[in-house]
Amino acid sequence: MSAHLFGNPPGPHQPPFCSRLELAALADAPGWARRHTRQVLQAWSVTGEAADIAVLVVSELVTNAVRHSGGSLFESPGPVSYVVIHEHELERVVLALWKSPSRLLIEVADADDCPPVPECDLAWDAESGRGLMLIEAIAKQWGYYQPPIGGKIVWVEVELDAC
Repeated sequence: MSAHLFGNPPGPHQPPFCSRLELAALADAPGWARRHTRQVLQAWSVTGEAADIAVLVVSELVTNAVRHSGGSLFESPGPVSYVVIHEHELERVVLALWKSPSRLLIEVADADDCPPVPECDLAWDAESGRGLMLIEAIAKQWGYYQPPIGGKIVWVEVELDAC
């Protein structure tokens, strides 16, 4: 697949809809990514099962990106916290959404170069590790690539016409 986070993916004659969100690799990033995705999909008139699948995929991918990019999954001490951090000390996670008439392409970039690998031998009571297996089950297809600038971009394609 030749989807690109920082360029236009190939598509039909109609240009695709596109949204990009850059987040600090912190514990609240998955929640902000879910909110953003729901709002964008609503604006693009993507509803129902396709929207639910997309939000679930975004949640899993952004959570993995935060976990593996060296970001912090700590819980903030109160309902609102203000943290002053020098920009160069904080890893970033980038979410991109692309919509064409028949599909939604979700891409999440992080600074980790290691490829995503679905966990195979999980304990029945494990609380994490099932995200990529879930994505394999609900998405049309998924994969990753490593851009020249480093890190990796994990992409997932969700069919719109079947939902």
